[in-house]
Amino acid sequence: MRPIEAMKGNVTPPEHFGPVPELRWLPIAQLVVDETYQREISGPGKTNVRGIAANFSWMKFAPVVVCPVQGGAYAIVDGQHRTTAALTIGIDSVPCLIIQADRKQQAESFRAINAGTVKVNRLAIYRASRAAGDPEALAIDAASRAAGVTIVASYMASKDLKPGETMASGTVGKCLAQYGRDLTVLALKTIVASESEQGGALQAKIIASVAAVLYDNPAWREDARLTGAFKNIDLAGEMEEAFFKAKKPGAAKAADLLYCAIVRHLDAALRRKAIA
Repeated sequence: MRPIEAMKGNVTPPEHFGPVPELRWLPIAQLVVDETYQREISGPGKTNVRGIAANFSWMKFAPVVVCPVQGGAYAIVDGQHRTTAALTIGIDSVPCLIIQADRKQQAESFRAINAGTVKVNRLAIYRASRAAGDPEALAIDAASRAAGVTIVASYMASKDLKPGETMASGTVGKCLAQYGRDLTVLALKTIVASESEQGGALQAKIIASVAAVLYDNPAWREDARLTGAFKNIDLAGEMEEAFFKAKKPGAAKAADLLYCAIVRHLDAALRRKAIA
């Protein structure tokens, strides 16, 4: 065994370390989940909970990080899954590390604890970042809202997305960084226009391709007929076709094929209407 040694090199500590936390056993009945930044337990999360419950051991149980909130309850900052697993097998209290933080600080703590782990998906990190007031996350939220797009709370099958819903918070952020707000909002609006009663077009690759097409064709961005032209494009269908063609030996990448398909549709539609 070896002792813990301080890292070499200059590290400037923060001016304040914050209030000292307290360790205490708390009844699970007093623990609550703040849905403004906490993820849902669904899909892989449920599998994780069942696995913890089936193999439960206090030797594997890290204290749950919580923060006191109104009504004598404690909001879980980290540990929702293991707490749920404990309750599932009849345990009614768990060891907790009690911190003092407002809602924004709780979200920041959640992000700091979980951002580096693979178990927390990008949507969960995005929601925590937004709740913590992160400028990039707020910009993603604002651009999406401006386009009439809702970023859903958790991952689901694309076929289950309603019109105007997307899981692609990361792609929206990349488009904002690469193309700016106006083009990103326009790209999202045109994709929404292409959806009818069924959603599923606001997928990452489609958003990226539409944004790239609009960036490369500035005249189309100024064309008042652009949104109408998108209403006649089955973007989800074109993406499926692009992936199918990309599987063939020597074929181009799916993203390039999708880009070209969108260009063909818009070029034909806008040029035909202009001649008419």
